[in-house]
Amino acid sequence: MSSITNRTKNFSEYEQRTEEKAIRVTMPCPKCDGEMKFTGLVYCSIPPHNVHRCDKCGCEEEFLGVVYPRIQYR
Repeated sequence: MSSITNRTKNFSEYEQRTEEKAIRVTMPCPKCDGEMKFTGLVYCSIPPHNVHRCDKCGCEEEFLGVVYPRIQYR
């Protein structure tokens, strides 16, 4: 059974924060020097096929279970 305590009412006083480095991960286009960007189109499969389009030449590729660009934290 859960309970409401002073810690849960005033959670911001108890939180711990650490600094992390954000890294932007991109996928270069295989045909030009453009960058592949997620179109929002997803084919329902396991894992999902995410459709990406180059921002320069319009080349399309499907990536399994990943979206570009994305942010990783270290």
